[in-house]
Amino acid sequence: MRGLAAMVRDLAVRTPDSRERNVDMWRALAICLVVLGHWFVVAVTYRGGRLSGYNALDVLTWIDPVTWLFQVMPIFFLVGGYAGSASMASHRASGGDNISWVLRRTDRLLRPTTALFLVLALVSVVAVAAGTNEKLLGHAAWLASIPLWFLLAYLALVVLTPWLHALHRRAGLAVPVVMVVIVAVADLLRRGLHVPIVGLSTYLFAWLAIYQLGFCWRDGLLRKPPRH
Repeated sequence: MRGLAAMVRDLAVRTPDSRERNVDMWRALAICLVVLGHWFVVAVTYRGGRLSGYNALDVLTWIDPVTWLFQVMPIFFLVGGYAGSASMASHRASGGDNISWVLRRTDRLLRPTTALFLVLALVSVVAVAAGTNEKLLGHAAWLASIPLWFLLAYLALVVLTPWLHALHRRAGLAVPVVMVVIVAVADLLRRGLHVPIVGLSTYLFAWLAIYQLGFCWRDGLLRKPPRH
């Protein structure tokens, strides 16, 4: 009976439907904190019958160093790399190819995003018909869509995942290390030598490095030796 129970546990762990629930938890937490964080930094004002607002961080400058303790985007991209690696492995095990994986993954991102934009457009039309100030309405719609900025970077990483994962299989931890060096060099050129545009590449390579660390995490490359 004990051997049968062990076999059942083994099958339960290895079943294709099993998931890393702790990874799902981190991904959900990161998404919620991104949205809440953007909402909390918006200070809404109403003066002289006019509704307006501003970024609270522009006023509370003393809190800038504290915000570094609450960075959630790295968590999102780290877990995204882990989830992308796991999803691709499962897809390939079932006989799928890279193109079909990319199409399925991008569809999961673009479908809810498109739905959100359609809802914003519909609400805007109804609000304009009800006599709402168009300038104020446009500002509100823009604020509502700000948290989606990171989807563009994440979408680019999803499209590149088959090639990024192949690079990871060859070089492992060396890949994110090289990308961090690229970020440092680009920042040096932009801030130290004032070379224009070059520093903008850091936005992509920084997220690339963390996304690649997600691959390393799933493959066990981030584990410490037992003596630690």
